[in-house]
Amino acid sequence: MRVRLLAAARADIDAAAGWYDAASVGLGDSFRSEVDAVLARLSARPNVAPVWLPDARFHCAHLTRFPYTVFLRQHAREWIVVAVTPPATAARSLEEAQLS
Repeated sequence: MRVRLLAAARADIDAAAGWYDAASVGLGDSFRSEVDAVLARLSARPNVAPVWLPDARFHCAHLTRFPYTVFLRQHAREWIVVAVTPPATAARSLEEAQLS
């Protein structure tokens, strides 16, 4: 299944990678690599993303090394990544993504 990132999700990834790089050189690259691995897994095995229970319009896939979650919506034969954010800020991030 195809995976497409909205601009807001790309901005989330860039901001988080920048923050991690500022904390430790190379950590931002590790963050990006883990996001890429999650997206590849979603493309190959679309059923691995469970419904996000606070809002069933979204599915989620958690990163293992970083406290971030990829939030997606399924549309036809593609996943649309709407946000990549810590779960604690997900509701606000998803609301903003829906408005843009």
